[in-house]
Amino acid sequence: MVTADGPPYRVDMSRVDYDISYVDQVYLPVAMAPLGNPDVGRIGTVQGLTGFRAVLTRFLADRPGWPTYRGDPPYPGPRIPGAYNVLVGGPDLTAAGATVDAMRALYAHCTTAAGDDEPCPAIRAVDDLFRRNYAHYLTLDCAPHATLTADSLLRHVHGWVPFNRNCTGGAAANPLQETPGVDYPAAVGHYLALQYLPSGAFNPYVGLIHDAGYLGMSAYAFSIDDAVGNMNESGDGLIVVVGGPQGLVNPRPYDRKALIHVNLGQPGSGRPAWSDYGICTDRPDRAINPAFPSFQVATVAYPCTISLSDSRDRVYRFVIANPPPDPAVRCDAGATGDMLAWCRAVTPDGDGTAWYLDTPPPLD
Repeated sequence: MVTADGPPYRVDMSRVDYDISYVDQVYLPVAMAPLGNPDVGRIGTVQGLTGFRAVLTRFLADRPGWPTYRGDPPYPGPRIPGAYNVLVGGPDLTAAGATVDAMRALYAHCTTAAGDDEPCPAIRAVDDLFRRNYAHYLTLDCAPHATLTADSLLRHVHGWVPFNRNCTGGAAANPLQETPGVDYPAAVGHYLALQYLPSGAFNPYVGLIHDAGYLGMSAYAFSIDDAVGNMNESGDGLIVVVGGPQGLVNPRPYDRKALIHVNLGQPGSGRPAWSDYGICTDRPDRAINPAFPSFQVATVAYPCTISLSDSRDRVYRFVIANPPPDPAVRCDAGATGDMLAWCRAVTPDGDGTAWYLDTPPPLD
């Protein structure tokens, strides 16, 4: 729904908004992709059920004492809770053991005066955010206030949720980002770094979801996980597959770090305007939005020909020879004269996390 235009609200049927969340638990292999947009790869996994369950079983062997859901009758394969649900516990889970004890011990060590080794500075920064949030909670109209314990603090940290129990205003009360005396963006940065520690000591479950040695999935593994996060792409609908790639138009995995943003040079007064573009095709086949003359190259096979047309029906081409981190550009073999000069002026740029190709404006 497009709310910026005001009521009556318009529904934009040209885009799809989707994500896969394994924050609460992981049980089945799922992949998703936009329908009608072959240039965006899938998120999630196309692994078969047998192999997927074998990885879950191996994780439990590598991380002894990580609970599973009991199931009645028992589940045919492991159903594994995320860190927040592990810390909440309950009768639906098996007993927590050594791995969870080690998570608690690391946090306790790092929040004492003795904890000055890595990753303690980051843990102390996150701990400061939540303790200050609890202190602010005590000043609010909440009756009765919840008691702060080591376990309740750790649950809030792994859920990334503020203290607002029994407060007027409910879930909207006491937002973390408005906690007094805290550099919230810095705390978020520390938290993300902790989640991706190579050792997995802070949150082993993130490694199960993301690490190539386990499931290697693009999906949410904790509540503010932006390894891929929310997808908002052009498309006619959504493809959802379970246990394999069947049904996906583009089975390649989506990689946000491999995106290339193509920015088209703005035509000056009296110049022809851009009309259409094409990705990995010699002929442009999609309309360019004149208000936003840019597009993304997402999950494609390289080399990939980018084609453009202008309002005089002239076709421009250049070839992206390689994917990031080296998105080199070469010109179409048939380009001559002004078209060759135009192509040679296409400029690649990037900072290691984002990649851009800037083109000249259309020819006079």
